Amino acid sequence: MKRLVTAGQPEGAVMAARRSGRGLALRARFTWLEAQLTKPKAKFTELKAYSKELRAKFTELKAMSTELKAPAMLLLALVSSNASAQQFDQVGSNQIHYTAIETTFIADEVAARFGLERRPGLGMVTVSVLDANGESRNVAVDGSIADLNGRQPRPLAFRRLREASGGISSIATFPIDYAAPMRFQLDVQLDRNASPHPVSFIQRFYRDE
Repeated sequence: MKRLVTAGQPEGAVMAARRSGRGLALRARFTWLEAQLTKPKAKFTELKAYSKELRAKFTELKAMSTELKAPAMLLLALVSSNASAQQFDQVGSNQIHYTAIETTFIADEVAARFGLERRPGLGMVTVSVLDANGESRNVAVDGSIADLNGRQPRPLAFRRLREASGGISSIATFPIDYAAPMRFQLDVQLDRNASPHPVSFIQRFYRDE
């Protein structure tokens, strides 16, 4: 059988041109396939980053959940960052957390939720007790406020607030004396068969000009 050769073009050159054409086509195909593979890789990288972001968000929410179960959990939701810091007494395996604030520090939505009054000159003392496992305890709280010398004591009428998460806080409101520091004398009944644990602290309030 005779082979057809283009006039003036050696047979070897024709074959080389064909091989070169096939090589270009294969390289183009490979480039296209590589581009197709790059897209899923990019998408995978994007999803991986998004998954990492979700894990970070979950960790943050988990930390927030833990914080809500932490000492005086209700109080953390009630007051703003400008309110006075919480204090606590360690009594055996129990922690007694307490604080006194002006009710203007309570967020509007929280006040509405728990039926709390917000106004200048009205204070609120809050007491929360946690056991060794960090669980909120339902204990009786009583107490009074007076001046630094203990004169003219005024009783505090405590009532309990319960969170859906199980947190319990005892709260009582009182008129604020801006002229001098106020002494708080509290009795926390940790054990029904024992005397209440006394908690005493002094706090001064300043009028918001």
